Amino acid sequence: MAAQAAALATEAALSAQATIDAIATREAAQATEAANVAAIATENAASGANELATAQAEAAARATEVAALQAQQVNAQVTATALAVVAANSVLDPNRQTITIVTDLEGMLANDEEALGDARDALSTQLSRYPVGCRAGFALISGKAPEIGEGVELARRVDGLLRDVRPEVFTEATGVELFALPNTQPFGEASIDIFFYSGCEPIG
Repeated sequence: MAAQAAALATEAALSAQATIDAIATREAAQATEAANVAAIATENAASGANELATAQAEAAARATEVAALQAQQVNAQVTATALAVVAANSVLDPNRQTITIVTDLEGMLANDEEALGDARDALSTQLSRYPVGCRAGFALISGKAPEIGEGVELARRVDGLLRDVRPEVFTEATGVELFALPNTQPFGEASIDIFFYSGCEPIG
């Protein structure tokens, strides 16, 4: 009986060990499969992220290229308008005078007094080259901003400041063309091309 009991105990132990080994093997296999799935998921995610990043970069590059072409087109159209105005008015000097200032775009659009004051001071400094007696017949004012509307509004603010700073130069009779250079850096920069009446000689 003792021998039989020992044999049964040994058989049970072996069976239990086999079961334990089988479970361990199955768990190891599941862990390996899970690891493989995770690796594939990670690879797919990375691949998707790379493809997304590539697509975004290509889209940004195309947007920049389109903006540059639009800016060139706008410049060409505005220049043609200016030349037509000058050609129709023989008393205007066809040689434009250009001044450029850099403003706080956000502040300018919000009518912030500090931003407007800084822009006014910059314009006053730039316009100091033009002596008393100079009068502007026509001006092209461009504003650089992320969007067209913001650029045009910046140009509009600068036009108002020009008339405040030098009202004897920029009179009610001074024609103006406002336009934007969208998505063009530096944002907040404004350029003014001025066509003076003949006889205006800048200092320096």
